[in-house]
Amino acid sequence: MFVKKYIREELLELKSMYDGAANPLEKDLVCKLALIELCGWIEESVDDMVRIFVSNKTKDPATLKYVGDVLDRNHSFGYEWHFRSLLTLILGSVHFEKIEKKVERKIGTKAMVAFKSGLSTLKALRDDVAHTHVKGAARKPGNSPVLVLRWLDEIFIGLKAFRVQIRKK
Repeated sequence: MFVKKYIREELLELKSMYDGAANPLEKDLVCKLALIELCGWIEESVDDMVRIFVSNKTKDPATLKYVGDVLDRNHSFGYEWHFRSLLTLILGSVHFEKIEKKVERKIGTKAMVAFKSGLSTLKALRDDVAHTHVKGAARKPGNSPVLVLRWLDEIFIGLKAFRVQIRKK
């Protein structure tokens, strides 16, 4: 799942649909879809990162089931409450702290801040559009396909760096 190419192509197609939209409702629907698609891709990418790590470390059916159950109950991706807590549970606090520091050294403080705040901001934006009907919620700052593509680029840097460090464990 951790392939940027496919989500990027999908978001570019949604941008094209947005640019050619005939009325405001079409633009709202495309904005909502673009944001929800990116957020779904982030959730699936994090889940895949965890599943691959765990399956490389153990074949114990009980552990694999437990991790699957944890992932099934994790329905979001905000940095502190979802991403960090999930990886801390799976890797342990000490290992996560070490990985987080290595990631920050690798991508830089600015990119790390953008990754952390990006996940949290996207979660809030997604919650807004996912829990309301389209009128009034979809086309807000941060939701247009152009901006969603920018979010993809910022988030991908952090996800990729975490994935690399986790695979080394």
